[in-house]
Amino acid sequence: MKQQKMVSSCLAVASMLFFAAQVFMPGSASAGPLPDLVVKNVQVVQGCRVKVTVANIGRGPVPPAGYDMHHGVGIQAYKDGQPWGGIRLGGVDPGRNVARPGGTVSFFWFNHTLNADRHRFKFVIDINNSVRESNEGNNTLERNLGCGLQHSAKIPVGEIPRKKPNFVLPNDKVKQGIQVR
Repeated sequence: MKQQKMVSSCLAVASMLFFAAQVFMPGSASAGPLPDLVVKNVQVVQGCRVKVTVANIGRGPVPPAGYDMHHGVGIQAYKDGQPWGGIRLGGVDPGRNVARPGGTVSFFWFNHTLNADRHRFKFVIDINNSVRESNEGNNTLERNLGCGLQHSAKIPVGEIPRKKPNFVLPNDKVKQGIQVR
């Protein structure tokens, strides 16, 4: 009987410690809503530069530790499966816009520019799982990107010298305009 009381007491203490850990430990499931970090968009913009947009689509904030420049949230890029640079969230979001739920920040991926060749890019946020999130499975965005004519462009045309073929080349001098799609 005495042994049974001791086991019951030990179980009660263990249950209370487990409950306290779930309620009071930072990052625990009961501590409140969690952030959800995503790479929202990657696009090629004027000058063939890569623009990245990351967001917190979760209901909770990114904790201050997520902005630590040594151990905080990392963003890693891959080009055709090879590393293509990485940076910490604190380096691209000094105003901590992504810290709040619904917050976003857009930035250029270093000074990299693309050529006309298409490549497969993968961008991953929170590469080392530095921050506990409501969804750890949506941190990656993959895109095929290259720099070239991606939208309709207005190209001026007009009097084309007879010696040239019957189309406009870059740097041709022309007088009228048409729209090429």
